[in-house]
Amino acid sequence: MSTKQLKLLLVEDEAAHAEAIKRAFESIGSAVTIHRASTLAEYRKLAVSFLPNICLMDLKLSDGNSLTELSWPPEIGFFPIIIMTSFGDELIAVQAIKAGAFDFVVKSREAFADMPKTVSRVMREWNLLLDRKRAEEKLWESEARFRTIIQTAMDGFLLVDLDGKLREVNAAYSRMIGYSIPELLTMRIPDLDPFEEKADFVARVNRISVASGERFEARHRRKDGKIIYVEASVQFWSTEGGQVVAFIRDITERKQIEAYREMSREVLKILNEPGDVKASTHSVIAVLKKQPDFDAVGIRLHFGNDFSFFAQQGFPSDFLRTENNLVWPVFDDGVSWAKDGEISFECCCGLVVSPEIVSPGQLFTKRGSFWTNELVSLLRNQPLNNCAREGYNSMTLVPIRSKDGFVGLIQLNSRSKECFSLSGVEILEEIASHVGNVLMRKRAEEENARLENQFRQSQKMESVGRLAGGVAHDFNNMLGVILGHTELAQRKVQPSQSVYGNLEEIRQAASRSVNLTRQLLAFARKQSVVPEVLDLNKIVASMFKMLKHIIGENIELIWKPGEDLWHIIMDPSQVDQILANLCVNARDAITGIGKLSIETGNRLLDQRYCEAHLDSEPGEYVWIAVKDDGSGIDRETLDHIFEPFFTTKEAGKGTGLGLSMVYGAVKQNHGFTEVDSELGKGTKFTIYLPRYVGTAKQKLGEAEVEPIQIGHETILLVEDEPNMLEMTTMMLENQGYVVLKATSPGMACRIAEQNRDKIRLLITDVIMPEMNGKDLAERLRTINPSLKCLFMSGYTADVMTNKGELSGEINFIQKPFRGEELSFKIRAILNGKSPMEFGQPLYPQKTLRAGINDTLDKDSQISFEVMKTNDERPFVLTKEIVENLPSGLRKKIYDAVSRCRLYQLLPLIQQVAIIDPRIGEKLQNLMTNFDYETFLQLFQ
Repeated sequence: MSTKQLKLLLVEDEAAHAEAIKRAFESIGSAVTIHRASTLAEYRKLAVSFLPNICLMDLKLSDGNSLTELSWPPEIGFFPIIIMTSFGDELIAVQAIKAGAFDFVVKSREAFADMPKTVSRVMREWNLLLDRKRAEEKLWESEARFRTIIQTAMDGFLLVDLDGKLREVNAAYSRMIGYSIPELLTMRIPDLDPFEEKADFVARVNRISVASGERFEARHRRKDGKIIYVEASVQFWSTEGGQVVAFIRDITERKQIEAYREMSREVLKILNEPGDVKASTHSVIAVLKKQPDFDAVGIRLHFGNDFSFFAQQGFPSDFLRTENNLVWPVFDDGVSWAKDGEISFECCCGLVVSPEIVSPGQLFTKRGSFWTNELVSLLRNQPLNNCAREGYNSMTLVPIRSKDGFVGLIQLNSRSKECFSLSGVEILEEIASHVGNVLMRKRAEEENARLENQFRQSQKMESVGRLAGGVAHDFNNMLGVILGHTELAQRKVQPSQSVYGNLEEIRQAASRSVNLTRQLLAFARKQSVVPEVLDLNKIVASMFKMLKHIIGENIELIWKPGEDLWHIIMDPSQVDQILANLCVNARDAITGIGKLSIETGNRLLDQRYCEAHLDSEPGEYVWIAVKDDGSGIDRETLDHIFEPFFTTKEAGKGTGLGLSMVYGAVKQNHGFTEVDSELGKGTKFTIYLPRYVGTAKQKLGEAEVEPIQIGHETILLVEDEPNMLEMTTMMLENQGYVVLKATSPGMACRIAEQNRDKIRLLITDVIMPEMNGKDLAERLRTINPSLKCLFMSGYTADVMTNKGELSGEINFIQKPFRGEELSFKIRAILNGKSPMEFGQPLYPQKTLRAGINDTLDKDSQISFEVMKTNDERPFVLTKEIVENLPSGLRKKIYDAVSRCRLYQLLPLIQQVAIIDPRIGEKLQNLMTNFDYETFLQLFQ
């Protein structure tokens, strides 16, 4: 401000001094506006009204010392004051300056003359002081605003000295890292970043001091131990010896999303690579488990009614034993049903796998995934939640869906908190979608390939079976010729002659060959059997001592009979052969000391199971398993073990027909065989045989043997095999019969026409060119109605009945036969004895619905329509309604409940549901709620 614009307040009680000052300003032509006050009181008034730019004030005035007025009033004190005195010294000057004076002047003529210069100098200094003060105020305001921004910012702020010690932090970083601000101010950078050493920090400071700043990613450890990812933007300040300013942003979720995206790409790559479902699933689990936050990962897939772990990593074994299944446990292989008719599942997993998607909310996404980072607090009071009890704080359950529907879920558990985010779960849902579509496609491809292999194997076995049957049939004819001629030859020599012994050796060798062909026919399911209603437990128990001798003392034989075993119908000799062959094979597979166990049990096979086992059909089965801890069987060998003549034993130690016989016997009895084996871990053969339903049949056996009688009747013998024809003719003629031979059905018809009154008996092969034995017999009976027949074949009567060649009561002899056997048969027929009955054995392939009438007692056969009604009122189950059920079924239900045999109760309730679904539903609810008292009251 120039002196021309100056407003000057002069406080002086000496008029001459005041006039001298005014003349000094006038002499330089300055238009300074000067107001004069003679006292302190006037000064106060003018200071308020005049608002001077500067004040010249005498030290001593009539009403006081001016030093006391320098700071009064505050609002008018904002201008420089120059103190003037006639008696000046340094002490007074210091007092004046301390009191607030800007300058001090000793009155004199020269001082008055230089006053314009003094005022000009003071004003310059004053203006500089004002500018500096305004700058300081702006700086203070800026710093205050900066600190406010820093403290309210969402990003973290750190001020760090060159030793790495935190000098200042904001609330955002405190929340981010979990430490309080006072705690942070006692820490250093290495306390927060465990991956950065002091040398790294020094090197970074050196870099940013040159480059002014740097941006980088780092990992900081929270107070709870969790590692978070941060992005740091740092600058170097040279103030106070050097400081580092850092702005910290939490990028953990962003990094998690990036990791999840990469994980999704890796999973998709694995799924699209060649490999079976199991291997692909394990690879997917391994990729998921690489995430450091995931302590346990599992994939549950839908099998039957349940969702068990198909693959997993990280779950404790105790946890898996209790949590492998989601269905509420009821009893062996049982299913718990809720009142709404849906399956009851346990805990949170049940909500995810339920048919309806839960409404989106705090715990569920729009696509039905469950996720939480507060599992322990959320489910602390839920006694069935093992995840919370195991200490998992975070959990995500992501449903796996494919185009065919819901197929399973991905389960991810973590012991840390804040592991999951909504965006991360949504990416996991994408991964689950990949898993669902690709795994299900692979699963379908594997299933198709497995079914094709099973079908090809089945076709191969059927072809081999037909070949074996044809070979055995022809072989039987040759053995019949050998045995017949041997017997004829033995009758012509004395037992004392040496040739008799040779013939006996031939006969015994042929007899052993007959047993060999029986094994071939067993494989082809064409051997002769005498079926009986059997208790498999009793059969095994009766063979136990013999089996111990077979396997030897070095192998422990364990017998585990199943309780309440159902009956089967089968030739007991077949059971003996099956057990003996399996035990011998198990013995040979064990080197040194080992164990061999035999177990039995009942099982109901449903359609789903049978779809996976081509040889099986739905129904009730009795199973017997032979398990060893021997060397096991490799996959390549497993494909051939049932083929006849296939053996892994040394030459001379095995025929290769043992397992073939097992296969054929089981198939003939409408059962099937499962083999589970792995090299070094033993082998388990499980044989399933259909449950026998109905009353016990009388044992089928042969006629009593009668003494040999010499005949004289005429017999028409029809056989297309010349050697067999000649040998049988010789047998018959040696027994006194007149034999008319025919090599074909046409020739037999011509001979019958010529000898219609002579022929008493027709002996014919069953399978022949032109015409089978059955049709030939019917044709000849039109010529001779009283003609009796005896059929012979290498095939048994039950097979021929299935083929349509024979039916009803027949007289039959199986090739090869001995002369005595043939004589007994002929005499029984010609003498009018009861013919042997070879009817078709009963092998019931029952489903629950088809077999219910046979299962119920005879007096229980009432109409299933008795319970039907059109009444739509609420259905209340009473004892009167229950009494309309078959009495046998009621008794079985009461026995099952009273004896706590719950595994028997479910199929019985299913039988009731066939009769009346409403009763079945009520009983199902009683069983689900364990209300067995009501059961007993209703069925007592």
